[in-house]
Amino acid sequence: MMKKIRNAEELKHAKVKLELRELRLEKNLRNDWEEIRRMIHLNGSNKNAHSNGEHWLVSGLHTAAAALSKKLLEKAESKIEEGSNKAIHFIGERVNRVFGKKSK
Repeated sequence: MMKKIRNAEELKHAKVKLELRELRLEKNLRNDWEEIRRMIHLNGSNKNAHSNGEHWLVSGLHTAAAALSKKLLEKAESKIEEGSNKAIHFIGERVNRVFGKKSK
């Protein structure tokens, strides 16, 4: 539940807080993507894993896990973007209400 914003100063503070949260989430998302890319690269570099003694099932599970992780991250990215867009829209409405009341 959102805390009521009573004045322009609280609104600015809430906006900065949301922007900071968005930046942190984006950073975490980038880090997760880099980790997945690294894992896929390592998995891709082990194409000759069968000759190294790795079972085909293990190799298949690694590939499936990487694909599933990619899909989950894409879903998370879209949800984060959707949430940040809602928050920005909400803040914009609040700004219009706060400054609209002052000008009347």
